[in-house]
Amino acid sequence: MTHLKIRNHCQGGITLIDNNFIDYYMAEAHGEYVKVYLLLLRCGTKNSELTIAEIADRLECTERDVVRALKYWEKAGLLSLDYDQEGHICGLAISRLANEPAVYEPISTYEEEESPAPVSVTASVSDMRSYKNRKDFAELTYVAECYLGKTLSKTESDTLSYFMDSLNFPLDLIEYLIEYSVEGGHKSFRYMKAVAKAWAEKGVRSVEDAKRDADEHSNFTAQCNRILKAYGISGRLAGDAERVYIHTWLEEYNLPMDVILEACRRTLDSTHQPSFAHTNKILTDWHQRGITSLEDVNRLDPRRPGFSAKAAEKRTRHFNNAPTRSYDMDELEKKLLSTN
Repeated sequence: MTHLKIRNHCQGGITLIDNNFIDYYMAEAHGEYVKVYLLLLRCGTKNSELTIAEIADRLECTERDVVRALKYWEKAGLLSLDYDQEGHICGLAISRLANEPAVYEPISTYEEEESPAPVSVTASVSDMRSYKNRKDFAELTYVAECYLGKTLSKTESDTLSYFMDSLNFPLDLIEYLIEYSVEGGHKSFRYMKAVAKAWAEKGVRSVEDAKRDADEHSNFTAQCNRILKAYGISGRLAGDAERVYIHTWLEEYNLPMDVILEACRRTLDSTHQPSFAHTNKILTDWHQRGITSLEDVNRLDPRRPGFSAKAAEKRTRHFNNAPTRSYDMDELEKKLLSTN
């Protein structure tokens, strides 16, 4: 594990916090980032060495959170990071703070503050709710950036706001939405928005509802893959039109999987290629005839592998078209007697 050599150019002996940090930097940073910076100030008083893993353990966060915080403060100009040949952080220097960074507006001192005008109770409640929303949104943004490993763009932040304000999703549901999407290999906010809209239409309002919907979706996808495999199709998911067919067979017709797979096999026997439309004709006919099991199929529509209706019809027609002969049995008997 690489030790970070921390060089503190600010102060030594005791841990001091520059007022400029409180006035200009702290309010804009996430709480986890502030904790990392304060620990660096504490550990950097004697130019000590500390690993990223040790920082994560002491602050009860992940190593990725620590790295993200270090890069945040480097971008803000409070740290100078050193990298090894492999691009890993191997050291850092705590920089002196500028008096008044141009990108931030300084907060007012107590001496400069005027006595606040009295406000109504309604206004106070509104302000408290607004503050809570800003706090929740900041936490949500932090979670999203942790999962995605990047700073969110304005469009992505607007999408998070859409989940909170327009869809009225609770915070834990939005966090689960992000986790569910990323773990499924989808880091696009367009994908997340599509999933969120689908959940809203289904009435999903909690993490439990979302997990239940995800399980149902996973099961349906597995069933689609079995049907594609029966057709000999691999390397892709079922298309929208194909999923409509499969949903009809499973949900509307309520047919078991072995019956559907038998219809797929018969489709290949007849057409020699995958055809959802042909399979749908077979299953629709069976559904109308009350077939609900493979035993019903074998009893009411007994066809075996290799059976071809056209071939059977051709053999029957050929047999019926063969020339027939008629015999007079009395005449044949006379001939037999005369020869004796």
